[in-house]
Amino acid sequence: MRRFLTTVKKDDIPRFDGRPSSWSRFKERFVSVVGESPNFKEVDKLDHLATAVPCSAKTVLSFANGDQTLADLEQEYADSDEVINDLLHLASDVKPLGKQARGTEWKAFRKEVKNIICLSEHYDLTLQRSLHTALALKLGDHRMEYIRQFGGKTLAQLNAYVGKELEAYRIAEHHEATARASASLPISSSSAGRTVVPKPVATPGLSKCTPSVFWPVHSYLASSAMANTFDGGACWTTSSASKACVPATNAFAAWLNG
Repeated sequence: MRRFLTTVKKDDIPRFDGRPSSWSRFKERFVSVVGESPNFKEVDKLDHLATAVPCSAKTVLSFANGDQTLADLEQEYADSDEVINDLLHLASDVKPLGKQARGTEWKAFRKEVKNIICLSEHYDLTLQRSLHTALALKLGDHRMEYIRQFGGKTLAQLNAYVGKELEAYRIAEHHEATARASASLPISSSSAGRTVVPKPVATPGLSKCTPSVFWPVHSYLASSAMANTFDGGACWTTSSASKACVPATNAFAAWLNG
């Protein structure tokens, strides 16, 4: 049996941000927290609703029934055409990804994609396709790779592709941090002719990197500070006698594929 709240703190009341596309999600949360509870009188529900929709507080308090007030507010804020236009504006306002986009940029982009997916889940496929098209264009130079790997047709596919790129950068940054930490350690004379690049440490949650994940890591390493340690995936070794770096075995790539 469901338990309803008997009281609710002001800070726990969902707030409506004024955007038509946010109304559906706001309404669901408000009804769940306040509207369905038999423990609140109508006057209490109206007070909470006035707090939740401050731009219409006076209008809300002029009603006598919370459900009717919500219905009237929905007509005002959630007109179908306004919601669609708002969602399309949200997609068009997303910041495009650059050719050399880093992990933080991919993370911000994925946050926008997931937000639009959440806001548009109750609408038809025609709108979702339009939103997908607008967001896919924001990939810029990465768009063709997205189409090659995932087909490039739905918001779910776009979200999966961006998630994969994020995971690849997480792996790359993990190994970069490991290599930098090792580079700060002194090299003893007994290490002459031996590989000084540390053995890659297993990334938490990952047992092995697959070739499909390796390619963006490979390109990332070749274009970053890791180029001093890995050259296109090949490890380097230091000779303490000559103090020079010479190519060693492709240990890193072997580890990834092992």
